[in-house]
Amino acid sequence: MHSAQTSTTLPSGATSTETSLASSLNSLPPKQITSFYYRGVKVMVEMPDAFTNKVAFCKLNHLPGEVYQCTADRSHLLCRHCLKHEQPASLLKQSGTPDDAAVYLCPFDNTVTYPDKYTSREIKSSYLPQCPSNTAKGDTHCQWHGLYNDVLKHVDLCPNFPLEDRILMLQHARSEATGSLSALDIRIEQLINQVEQLGSLLLKKPESPIDVKIKSLEKNIDLLKQQLQRLTGDFNVSLQNQRLHPSSSLISGLQQRITNLEKLSRENSHTIKDLENQLANAFHLIDQLMKAKAVQENPVAKTGTLLWKIDNFESKRTEAITKKNTLFSPVFWTNENGYKLCARIYLDGDGPGRQTHISLFLVVMKGDYDDFQRWPFRHKVSFTILDPNGQEHLHDSFRPNPDSSSFQRPKKDYNIASGCPTLLELSKLDKYVKDDAMLIKISIDTKEP
Repeated sequence: MHSAQTSTTLPSGATSTETSLASSLNSLPPKQITSFYYRGVKVMVEMPDAFTNKVAFCKLNHLPGEVYQCTADRSHLLCRHCLKHEQPASLLKQSGTPDDAAVYLCPFDNTVTYPDKYTSREIKSSYLPQCPSNTAKGDTHCQWHGLYNDVLKHVDLCPNFPLEDRILMLQHARSEATGSLSALDIRIEQLINQVEQLGSLLLKKPESPIDVKIKSLEKNIDLLKQQLQRLTGDFNVSLQNQRLHPSSSLISGLQQRITNLEKLSRENSHTIKDLENQLANAFHLIDQLMKAKAVQENPVAKTGTLLWKIDNFESKRTEAITKKNTLFSPVFWTNENGYKLCARIYLDGDGPGRQTHISLFLVVMKGDYDDFQRWPFRHKVSFTILDPNGQEHLHDSFRPNPDSSSFQRPKKDYNIASGCPTLLELSKLDKYVKDDAMLIKISIDTKEP
């Protein structure tokens, strides 16, 4: 058994040193905000002090990403995202890196730069940002905090964004969607159409009934002016009384019109309230259908055993090499009211298995029934990579270290992952991949440890 050198609050490949660093830096509040547009909506995200204090070149119009360092005597840390946009014609490549990284020049001293992966990981792990809706609105209605890699996933689902922003994101998401539609997809599509129709009624700015009435009154006033001009030369008292009489009638008419306008305004207010209620109900239905679809596609295991199929394996492994991505399994439980768990896999290895093995770890999560569990978590954990030909399954297991923070009762959504960093040699990988998929079995011994 080996404890992973990576926490779920850290990007892939972080070490135990970085874990301690992240813990200390996480208490520091960010001092700057980055803003950018996502699916047509302006998003504002807190930036970690570790980024704004160390990186000398960044326009702060995107999420924190990879950091480069120049080769000058007094080296600068530079934002790769901004370098790429400032120097789009860079063609030179750095040989010997998995993705043959592009070479950019430092804008301060014109020296060559190179990827600083350690600092990139350190910066990303130094702070867990809050929900962008809180940052934009200055409230704390959404309780979400998470990894920078998960910010946009949360934005897609957060109900704390204004209705018009959620409608706009739904429209963009629908235009991006491809592939065949299931029955649930079709129902969701219908609900999105309803939301758009209701939203157009709510957001449309029709000509106010008051504006219409004012235009009508202006026409009447013009007619009255013409009448008054014809009567100005006649100072006869009787004629003057005739002039005053229509004025009394006009005042009475105006009072009636004001009453009618107030009634129309109240009715319009009720209509808008009804539309808002319909929109809220539609969003609720969409959320419920999304959850039903997720359960349908990934039924939750509550027996202590999870069979995890990783589809599109080659593309995910490529992303693990080039982007240092990691994958999380579906959530599962040791029993109906047991420990809440998931697995985390590094397809290009982590720690001592980096670039030589596939690393697989167990993550203890905060669950609904933690008050009734025994802590620390002590149950034996078994990992099995299944041979698709049924000949030679790869098996490893370990017993949790009760002194490790990975197996204490979670204080956050995820504990630090722990498990087997050298589970499968990459040289033997082809044997366990068939039809671009890998099958992994995670088993928890649910008997008393």
